[in-house]
Amino acid sequence: MPNAVWRKMGKNAKKLIKLGEVDPKMQEKIVRGRLVENTLKGKDGGTMSAKVLGSDKRVNMWTPEQQNNVLILQAPNHVDIDKMLKEGDG
Repeated sequence: MPNAVWRKMGKNAKKLIKLGEVDPKMQEKIVRGRLVENTLKGKDGGTMSAKVLGSDKRVNMWTPEQQNNVLILQAPNHVDIDKMLKEGDG
């Protein structure tokens, strides 16, 4: 960053840099906390900021969770499940 920009930002630059060092888990908690607080108060203050913060590539909170290794079994319609269960007991 050019020195002129550093001078104009002053002490605020150091503060912003420090805030930018928050770890991803804490970042998620901040976003969730803001959204819960807004819900309880019935207002949307800071919601857009929380949404953008949650979209950060380090946390990516708004991506649906992936289902891996999920196996769904369904018996064919013509199978008599009750008969199969009785035969399995004997």
